Amino acid sequence: MKEEESRLWSMVSLARRAGKLAMGYDVVCSSISHGRAKLVLLAGDISEKSRRGVVHLCEEAHVPMRNLQTKMDEIWFTLGKRVGILAVEEPNFAARLTAMADELAGQEAEGAAVSLGCGLERTGGKWQYDAKIQST
Repeated sequence: MKEEESRLWSMVSLARRAGKLAMGYDVVCSSISHGRAKLVLLAGDISEKSRRGVVHLCEEAHVPMRNLQTKMDEIWFTLGKRVGILAVEEPNFAARLTAMADELAGQEAEGAAVSLGCGLERTGGKWQYDAKIQST
């Protein structure tokens, strides 16, 4: 586990100890429906049926959601409960975790290069002009 990912799970663990974390499909769905959920985190290996159900609820209730690459077994090791869906119910925790998840997602995509085919290429989160491509 990377240092950034470890910090994210430390913050999730802190939210759990504060009583501001809902864990599991039914509890998270209830949290979303009652307007308590401020952020939903999804493990990378949850079932497609569960993912669709939570995504639908989050879209209806306008709750932000982040997909993580973390497996359910890793969450089990960190939180002591094998779940793939988590809801943060406190706005400050949610804001910080959103920033951390976005930063982590940016670093995971950093290794991949994206090319637009017009001389612009994105590598490491920055757009650069590739002078090797010549216009005709």
